[in-house]
Order: sequence, then C-alpha cells, then structure tokens
Amino acid sequence: MSQPVLSSGRWIIVFFDAGNRRWWDIFTRPGFRHCLALRYLEPMDAWASVDWGNEGLFVDFVPKRFVDALILGVDDCGGAFLEFDAMPAQRRLLPPFFPYCVTTMKHILGIRDFTIITPWQLYCALRKKGAKTIFGMKTEEIADGRHIGRQAESTSAGS
Repeated sequence: MSQPVLSSGRWIIVFFDAGNRRWWDIFTRPGFRHCLALRYLEPMDAWASVDWGNEGLFVDFVPKRFVDALILGVDDCGGAFLEFDAMPAQRRLLPPFFPYCVTTMKHILGIRDFTIITPWQLYCALRKKGAKTIFGMKTEEIADGRHIGRQAESTSAGS
C-alpha cells in the first residue's frame, strides 16, 4: 500500500531563483527566491513535486531523470536542497495570508510560524530545526541510501 503524498515523512525542499524576475525579488535573497517540495514515492519509482508557482499550485509525478536535471540546474544557479522530516500528522491550519511558495512548504511540513515569509527565512528555520543539506559538497546521497544527481567535483586547492 502506498503512502499519501501529503503526509508526515521525509521531504526535500528545493530553494532556487525562478526564471522570471518579479517586483518582490528585492525582498528576497539570490539563490533563495523560490522553493518547492519533492518526495520520493517508492511504489511508483517516481518523485512527487509540489510547487506553488505564478499560475497556482502544481502537484506532479516526476521521473528520476528529470529530478537529476533539476539538481544540476539548481546547483548551477546557486540554490540549495534541504532534507526535512515533516511534523507528525496533525491538523494543519490553512495559511492566514494568500498562498505562495513559502506558505505551501510550511503547510506541507507542518510548520506554524507566521514570521517565516521568504524562502531564505524558511531555509534558516529548517536548518535550525535540524534539516540536512543534501546534494552539496561531497555526496549526492539521501539519508536512506538512494543516489540521485551527480557526484560533485572535488574542490581541493593545490594539495
């Protein structure tokens, strides 16, 4: 039996700059102007993607090869990936403001903090709550052993 997509469990939150610049980008940090969530669904051997974009909410099932391309693209633009275990199932209140990428991610993860407004603030809050950076320096492996993406190049300086 498969798990529901929107439940407690491990999510990967992707932070990056969206393609289109908007006026509110002056309030955001480069590399952290947008965020979306990914979750691996083992029975389907695919990834669920949850993204609140300019046109609304998109929930999609993505083959692994497209996630590999996403990892490379986000890595190239200076974005980041955090792995975070969502809060245990509980009643999740709808955001009090209009929905956008950050409120959607907070809702998925079960975070109730109205002071988190920008993707950078969400990134910092998740790091404080123990989220792990992945697809960064030395390994491209998620905690449960799945490998996706490419191996990062070594950056040894002269030794």
